[in-house]
Amino acid sequence: MWRDPIEVVPSYYRMLLGRGAKIENYTDFADCTSDKWIQHVTGYLYDKSPTTMYFMEYRKLLADTHNEMNSMLDFMGWSVSEGNLDTAIKNSSIDEMKKQEETMILRDLRRPGISSINKNYRFIGNKFLFEGEGQGASIIENKCRGLVSILRA
Repeated sequence: MWRDPIEVVPSYYRMLLGRGAKIENYTDFADCTSDKWIQHVTGYLYDKSPTTMYFMEYRKLLADTHNEMNSMLDFMGWSVSEGNLDTAIKNSSIDEMKKQEETMILRDLRRPGISSINKNYRFIGNKFLFEGEGQGASIIENKCRGLVSILRA
């Protein structure tokens, strides 16, 4: 599964900050991380080993979960009943995952020092952004645009 780097890099940044990482400059972080994303994805894309790969885009999986999962299962040669697939999808739904996440977030917010992480957040719509994310996003988009186009083809 691959995810657009314009979404991956800020998400990774937030995760690292949440774990206490000290990152001084988001733009430099975005530049370095997008290079690593390119190396990681091209390593799989142009792998010469006999292993066959199935590339699934995260965004498409969210938009049409049932058909994307069926395509992957067909690729793997697995036969899964519609009922079992529907149950698996339901139990892995955003709503179900949010319930689990809310429980974890409430637990984590009780941890000492967690509020110090939140001072760099700002909300735009329903999304967290950090200082410097705008400039970092343009770096990521410019560096990764070609590879994203290949993956979506």
